[in-house]
Amino acid sequence: MNNLLSEKDCEKVLFNNIKTSVKIVSYEYKKVSEEPLGYLGEHLFLHITYINEEEDKKIVYFVKCLPQSNKEQQTIVAALGIIQKEGALYEKLLSKLQNLVSKQFCPELFLAKPDVLVMENLQTKGYKMCQDFYLDQTKICSVLNTLARIHAACIVLEEKQRCSLIDDLALELTEYLNYYRHAHVRYEWFKASTICVAKVANYFTKRTDLEEKMLQYFENVLPGIDSIDSNIRNVLLHGDLWNNNLLFDEKNECVFVDFQSAKYGPPASDFWDCLFYNLEYDGIHNHLEYFINYYYDKLGSELDLNNLDVKQVLPMDDFLKTLSVYKQPVLLKVCVCLSYVSPNTFNQSMMNNKDVYDEFNFGDRSKFLLKVFETDKQYECKLKSLIVPLANMF
Repeated sequence: MNNLLSEKDCEKVLFNNIKTSVKIVSYEYKKVSEEPLGYLGEHLFLHITYINEEEDKKIVYFVKCLPQSNKEQQTIVAALGIIQKEGALYEKLLSKLQNLVSKQFCPELFLAKPDVLVMENLQTKGYKMCQDFYLDQTKICSVLNTLARIHAACIVLEEKQRCSLIDDLALELTEYLNYYRHAHVRYEWFKASTICVAKVANYFTKRTDLEEKMLQYFENVLPGIDSIDSNIRNVLLHGDLWNNNLLFDEKNECVFVDFQSAKYGPPASDFWDCLFYNLEYDGIHNHLEYFINYYYDKLGSELDLNNLDVKQVLPMDDFLKTLSVYKQPVLLKVCVCLSYVSPNTFNQSMMNNKDVYDEFNFGDRSKFLLKVFETDKQYECKLKSLIVPLANMF
């Protein structure tokens, strides 16, 4: 871990932040948490002490890097190029988008290397993760508001440049298509994950036909839905809006972190992502019309600031049509991801054993989840509340 950053790197971080050259006194890393906050990287705090105007000062940054304690996990994450992708998105796109909207939506990046990113520590601005299992309506609206800002900024940028975001970021915004390329590690993972969801669905519903139907959907239907359709309005999608990637301040303003799953697609995909991850399924449909109108109004307000009419760039009828198309694929994806993000203590022990780690990722994950269900009924109920409605779509 000591080789992550050099003193020169720390000098660059400080210069990019405070815009002046200073002398480094010392720097050290501290873990953000003893438990993993995510499974595609490690998270640290970087404490830098420096001299400015003959006085020692200290500043703390947030660091995201390749996994350090598990070599198998490190190899997989490195092969996926996740750190490089997120760094490129920050440098080529996110900073531009941030300048086009009314409020901050993500942390500022100060240094990007192939295996490490150094960002501002949003805790110093009062942002923190919400520990609630589900978000209340106020927080959901805050997330949708932030989504609207990002999506509006993408539309504004494309209108100004008169070209698609995909033109400059084709590699970064289409790498998710590896999920459908046979023999790629992403394909193997998604296929195993789909089988897991089907087996858990069978456990809940006693339907034995689901594995075949879900695999056929994954192989034959999803690639078409997930391909970029130039006939509809597309934007930058965050693509992974579970609660660990959402930070709130005391006023419930929300910012997003971890853009490693970002891709290019219709706003409806992020909209469902937000709701499925953070609300009970029944609660979604009890308030769906309200959430749709709230998001659309906020999108319109952001576009108004740039003299664009939401009814022209994304007519409500078009938005509703994409909501219908993307409901099932996003729900499957959320169920797949939630099957991977089981309770932290379970995952920590799993990641320390190569054979178990491989079996969990590419083998029969369902047997691990059924064991977790024995002791974590809240997690079981959350998965059941999403997987049973998903099963009913097949």
